[in-house]
This record gives sequence, structure tokens and C-alpha cells, in this order.
Amino acid sequence: MRVELAFGEGADLDLYVTDPALETVYFANTPTRLGGLEADLRCGSAGPRIEVVRFPAAPAGRYRVGVDFPERCGTRGDEGGFRLRVRGPGVAREIEGRVAFGRFESRVLEFELAAPPPRDAECGASPRGCGRALPGAGPIKHAAGTADEPPG
Repeated sequence: MRVELAFGEGADLDLYVTDPALETVYFANTPTRLGGLEADLRCGSAGPRIEVVRFPAAPAGRYRVGVDFPERCGTRGDEGGFRLRVRGPGVAREIEGRVAFGRFESRVLEFELAAPPPRDAECGASPRGCGRALPGAGPIKHAAGTADEPPG
């Protein structure tokens, strides 16, 4: 799973992602047991300014994403705009928002990552499963084929 925080040059924003084990990935706590921050982009970092937290094997459960605005970058702005994007198995979210200077928004986004469906112990490696009917259910009928034969 991948969580991205994109922001402009007028602010140093920081990304915080708390996993289901309640461990938070951020600039001062990376890597964790489950994920890590790719880079802490600060004032003076070349664009595009996108901080990324990755969870290579993200477990199912609740995730919380926060954004902090600790430093202005040569401007007097009191707010920093951002775009937050989450991509992973069963989750695709994107939001835009603003955070006030000196403020840590600990819960900008919360989402649930579902557990993958259980695999049949005998046939789970096949993307099509076993291709057998349940006992007593009769032969499998395919849209364009005969019983027990997939379409050509």
C-alpha cells in the first residue's frame, strides 16, 4: 500500500500514517515494523514535493493519516494546501485539504483495509480456483462452452 502527501513550495508539511498495530510512520519514526517513509521533503527540496509512506505487506485493519505544518518556506502563509492519495489492495482514496501553520491535524483521513478473501486450501494458487462444482450441484456451466469446459 502507498500513501502520498503532495504539497506546494510555500510550506513544509509532514505525513503521518498510523497502522492497525497503532505504530505511526513519520520523519522521526521510520522505518517501522510494517512500513516506512521514503523521504522527508523540507523547505528547499526540489519539486514535485510528494512524501510517500509505503507498507510493502499492509495488514488488514484501520489506518489513520495525519498532516503537520511545522514550518513556512519563505512565505507568510497561514495555511498550506495538500493532496492526499492512498492506493493499495481494495483501497483507492484521494482528497484535497488545507492545514493551518503550526497545527498538527492527526486525523485527515481514516480508512479500513479489508483482509484478502480466503483461498481454497487445495486450489488457492489457481486464479480460476479448482473449477469444480460443489458436491451435488451438478456440472459447471460456462457461458459459451459445454459442461466442465471453459469457453474456447
